[in-house]
Amino acid sequence: LLANGEVVPGSLPPVITSSLSASSTYGTASSYTIEADFSPSSFDASILPPGMSINTTTGVLTVGAATNAGTYNITITATNGSGTDTETLVYTVNRATLTITGGNQNVTYGTPVATVTGAGTYTPTGFVNGETSSVIGGAATYTTTYTTTTAAGTAGVTITPVVTGLTATNYSFTPANGTITISKANTTITATGTTTFTYTGAAQGPATSTVTGSTGAVTYSYSGTGTTTYPASATRPTNAGTYQVIATVATDANFNAASSVALGFTINRVGLTITAGNQNVAYGTSVTSVTNAGTFTATGFVNSETSAVIGGAATYTTTYTTTTAVG
Repeated sequence: LLANGEVVPGSLPPVITSSLSASSTYGTASSYTIEADFSPSSFDASILPPGMSINTTTGVLTVGAATNAGTYNITITATNGSGTDTETLVYTVNRATLTITGGNQNVTYGTPVATVTGAGTYTPTGFVNGETSSVIGGAATYTTTYTTTTAAGTAGVTITPVVTGLTATNYSFTPANGTITISKANTTITATGTTTFTYTGAAQGPATSTVTGSTGAVTYSYSGTGTTTYPASATRPTNAGTYQVIATVATDANFNAASSVALGFTINRVGLTITAGNQNVAYGTSVTSVTNAGTFTATGFVNSETSAVIGGAATYTTTYTTTTAVG
């Protein structure tokens, strides 16, 4: 010491005065300076991890961007001609943060939740040092606000990665939501009912169906097939012939519209009984005279119809001959 109480530089050993804890983040270069009283002439640091180095003249500890995340206990020293001070610096390289964003999905109404979460994917962002997803280990699971009854078109439905199962030496993870878009599901419809009818004069045809999905209104379209002419119509046919019906269900909030496969059906003709009219003839009357005089009565009409609906002409056969005896 000088007489006036001042310290002569170098007459006392250094005393490290800089903070003994410091930190930085993986991927960002940083530094720490060893500071000390009493004019140290050199500095040192030992037990340095890869990526750290010390300038022994200035006392600057350089932390490279590629220094792995972790907490390091580093022995630091400051030295002058009177001695050396030694301390332990606790230096923490914090992990960089990756954002783990759930992949968007398009699903149809009613898709099982397990199917949605089982199809979950994610996109990581925030890598440093030119790294990629190859540094990530483990697997994410997923949660979702979607349910099997979430209506088609509902906004704000999310899928979120659960990141606790992911690992990386130098990264931590923050989840971010993906979006679930719900579209209408497909409907199935099958035309059902009796397929064989007999002409009654009234409109006839299958008019029932089995629907899975939409609760929309069901309509039916009838048309002729084969040689039957009957343009497509919502009205069931009346005449005998061969036909088909197609059932269609309208869309609703959660299901698409759908049409069935054509269901064929037949309206059969009614059988009329054609009874030949009785005749009284004289012995020896020619057979031709008998058959030419033939008449008939038709029975079995429906719908109040009469023989007016019959066209064409009947011919006749007979067991009578010109030699058939009287009586």
